[in-house]
Amino acid sequence: MMSDTVICSGPLPAYRGDEIHSRLSSLNGWMSKWCPQNNIVQCLPGARAPDILANLKVLANAKRKYSKIVIHAGANDVRLRQSEITKNNIKEVCELASMMSDTVICSGPLPAYRGDEIHSRLSSLNGWMSKWCPQNNIGFIDNWTSFWGRPDLLKRDGLHPSWGGAALLSRNTAHSLRVCT
Repeated sequence: MMSDTVICSGPLPAYRGDEIHSRLSSLNGWMSKWCPQNNIVQCLPGARAPDILANLKVLANAKRKYSKIVIHAGANDVRLRQSEITKNNIKEVCELASMMSDTVICSGPLPAYRGDEIHSRLSSLNGWMSKWCPQNNIGFIDNWTSFWGRPDLLKRDGLHPSWGGAALLSRNTAHSLRVCT
């Protein structure tokens, strides 16, 4: 039995009053237009791919099929400076999500304007995800291209989306949910 669209977000601070939470809550309302099922939006501030995996395992215990699963990963994972481990962690999350849904979408990282190293690592991760996801039947949201050259879409910390960035991230996700079947 199909139910729910699940959105798991790791690296975005998303609790009460935060713009991401507000935008994802709005997205939850928008999704009901395209998906008649109930939707689950789970925001895990500070999470990395293993945290998202643990959260998906809890959902997997329900032994039900989800219509779509969207996963946003990136900034918190690259800070560990272990690119191959990060890739393997993201693969593991996607593999479990693929067992839970026929439609899995990865929302790629945002460009960070917070120093050369993190920018380079995120750029590399985005490049890898943009190839790996389609090769493995995983949808990919290229947020990098949408945010590139637009520092106004990020907060002063150069890492987290501003209100306008959160709105764009929500539109990117909503568009992907409409076109990915």
